[in-house]
Amino acid sequence: MAAQMGAVAQKLETADRTKNISTSIKKSVPIIQKGLRQMEKIGINKAVAEFDSVFEELDVKADSMNTALDGVYSSSIDQGNVETLMKQLQESQANELEGNLGSAPMSSLATDKKSSVKNEDDDLMARLKNLQD
Repeated sequence: MAAQMGAVAQKLETADRTKNISTSIKKSVPIIQKGLRQMEKIGINKAVAEFDSVFEELDVKADSMNTALDGVYSSSIDQGNVETLMKQLQESQANELEGNLGSAPMSSLATDKKSSVKNEDDDLMARLKNLQD
């Protein structure tokens, strides 16, 4: 019985809230309609429509330009030429770097390190030959 009374109480509360919301909506509708009429007088609808139209046109033109440019670049540039130019650039960069490094003073630490690495390489090669035999 208590559960039924609780359910009835909730339904009554919901009905009261619905009535309050309905009253608020009834009061709000005329205010919203008045605002819409004023917007029409100002011409906001027309301005927004023109704005939307301009942006749609701009979007279409930008897409067509991008498509055209993609077509031009993809058809006029030979990938072999691009790869050749990239290799030439890499080689010139490497030569320039070697030239700059060649003029740099060598320290004894660098020569010691080179000889140490060479000795390690020789040891590894000897071990490899022993394993192969």
